[in-house]
Amino acid sequence: MSDSWYYDFMNLNHAVSKALVNGRLPYEIHYVKDIMSTSISMFKVKNIERIPNLTSQILEMALMFNFNLCTYKHPALGWILCRYICNSVFNEYLRPKTVNLVAFNGTSLAVDVPYEDIVLIRDNSMDIIPFICINEYLGKIHRVEETVFKTLAIASLPIALVANKKMANQLKQVAKNLGNSDPFITGDDSLLDIVKGFNIDVPVSPLDIYELKQKYRNECLSSLGIYSVEEKRERIVTQELVNQNDFTDFVYQDRKMERKRWVDEMNKRDPSLELELIEEYEVNVRENIKDDAAKAHAVAKADGTYEKNVNSNEDGKEETPEEKEERKDG
Repeated sequence: MSDSWYYDFMNLNHAVSKALVNGRLPYEIHYVKDIMSTSISMFKVKNIERIPNLTSQILEMALMFNFNLCTYKHPALGWILCRYICNSVFNEYLRPKTVNLVAFNGTSLAVDVPYEDIVLIRDNSMDIIPFICINEYLGKIHRVEETVFKTLAIASLPIALVANKKMANQLKQVAKNLGNSDPFITGDDSLLDIVKGFNIDVPVSPLDIYELKQKYRNECLSSLGIYSVEEKRERIVTQELVNQNDFTDFVYQDRKMERKRWVDEMNKRDPSLELELIEEYEVNVRENIKDDAAKAHAVAKADGTYEKNVNSNEDGKEETPEEKEERKDG
């Protein structure tokens, strides 16, 4: 990835314009569309337009690529989203006593601002830029895709040809004809006697490599708190629809709580803002949750697993008649 990835991805129109000139687009561009745009669209903030020039998209893009973000009520500009730089004096818990504030265009906004006057906003509790993790997975996916293409190229060759140096030109012509699926191959009388061939065994199946690519992609989604289609289906079938104590859900809840904390603190300092966090991802899931659950229950009833789950106690054992009666009464 180029050193200007931050500028390119924060200003995609400019990146595409450059690509039209030099004929190249970043390899990561389609994953930016599929993975990063999904992450950026997961949360919205109602009434965020009451903060001048700020939108939910700008906020989420900033969280994707930046750390040390905060909002500050500037005497002339009002509330503004910016970055803070710690000064050299810290308290006993390594919290800065004052900070300097810088706008995204590099303009200095304020110096020696008391740390208590800013409102921190982070993507996660560790304030680690999500793109760092995404970029790592993109590198893995890129290497896997290159391996897929190489494996497919090898698999497309039915045989390997061996001959002496004198036969080099004829050998190239034979290989060319094979690559073009030409049924006719011509050569000297000695061609059959000198050229030898043997079958090529591909060391690994392209499908296995593709599954590895999907695994990396799903891990990348999980690092953003996004369930893959397969994981969502599994959760529905096992009736684990809400409040899952698994890795993906922990990541999602962490991201949500950091945004909720910022919204609450902003409303506390300026009640006129009336900000409200909206979980777009959860809203979309809830819209189809009843239909998906009904289908899953129908399948479970058909194969007999539904009654088994319903009639089992917390230990997974079959309920006694007394336990069944107690459950009905409860």
